[in-house]
Amino acid sequence: MPFLYLKSRLTRSASGLVLTLLLAVLAWFFCLYAGLEARKAEEREDAWDIPVELVITDLRGTKSDQLHVYGSALWAFMDAESETDQFFTVPRVDLPAWFSQIRVKSTLYFKIRQPGAPADFRELVGITSLDTVQDFDPRLGTAKAEFFDGASTEFYEAHGTALIIPETYLELTREGEDGRLYLPMTVSTTLNGSGTTFSWEAEVTGVYTGSDSTAIYCAWPLAAKLMEQAGIDAFADSISATVADARRLDELGELLKYYFTDPDPAGAPVENPHDYLHINYAFASVIHDETLQETLKSFDRSIATLKRLRPLLLILEMSVAASAAFFSVHMRKRELSVARSLGTPQTAVVLTLLEETLIFSVIASAVAVGASLAVPLCVLSPFYMAAIDLAALAGTAAGGLKVTGRSGILSLKEET
Repeated sequence: MPFLYLKSRLTRSASGLVLTLLLAVLAWFFCLYAGLEARKAEEREDAWDIPVELVITDLRGTKSDQLHVYGSALWAFMDAESETDQFFTVPRVDLPAWFSQIRVKSTLYFKIRQPGAPADFRELVGITSLDTVQDFDPRLGTAKAEFFDGASTEFYEAHGTALIIPETYLELTREGEDGRLYLPMTVSTTLNGSGTTFSWEAEVTGVYTGSDSTAIYCAWPLAAKLMEQAGIDAFADSISATVADARRLDELGELLKYYFTDPDPAGAPVENPHDYLHINYAFASVIHDETLQETLKSFDRSIATLKRLRPLLLILEMSVAASAAFFSVHMRKRELSVARSLGTPQTAVVLTLLEETLIFSVIASAVAVGASLAVPLCVLSPFYMAAIDLAALAGTAAGGLKVTGRSGILSLKEET
């Protein structure tokens, strides 16, 4: 019987169907709004993946190349396997664990000891990854490296032996008894060859094309060994790194203070309180997180706006639901007046109306849930859906009490 009654109500009068559809739309819209909030929160979380770069600079923060970084400040970026604790005058911190990529560059000089080779010295660059060199950055350069089958491609590890040369240098290599290619060179610590020089021969593990550069690139551990052979302490022209977890920038900043100070436009000397020898800081560190911070602030503003609008939207939707339910009852004034004139108590009439609205609300909620599940952008919001249903029930009660508050016969006479 209830089912047949509801069926007749939905099909006989448009008010019940319209109310059900309206409540469903209101509930679904709030699920869509909640989904928008959730999506913004997810996008904010994804923003932490925006690359954050650390760059080592001079004390003024204006120079990031040709720095000659040495000692603790350099070896802190190397793996513990390097066994370089003798270079540390501050407590050693495992900085490599804080970065997804570390880019160190050191420059020596070479000339090839082969007939027909250029007579001038050229750059022999030790790097920890190809990305250290702008020419190999897909965004900035056009150079491409190609490694020989079975050859080392490792630039960073303590025993990295990768060495790549311009393709035009292949004719200046010699083939060893093992079938591999070797390049005999004279290595110098200065461009004009006036510094320490010595002979060196290294296995070529690959070539590069797409660049006018005449430099040779080798694994940084190889460059460090060459510096040791030349009788000089290992140094780096530049150091930069990509932060592994941008959420822990504050912790990283504290660790960096063991080795680096903050940039000062005046370049004033600052004593390193962590240094056993009480030596001043020689370099500064700059964390470039501007893009990340601006993105996070933008998302924070959007999320805060959505949260502020949420209660206003809820009040608006509850008002619409209550008004719709009220007028839905008012449209049945004649029907309800007849019921009252036949002796039906006001309480019974109002309770019947509330039962109808409750069932309409349940149907509307089911439709809203189905629509929300069908749309991935939606997030179910039971609390707000219930608030909308309660508003509809309140509107129904108010309308029922108003319509049935007078005698049914008097109401019928007024209509006629």
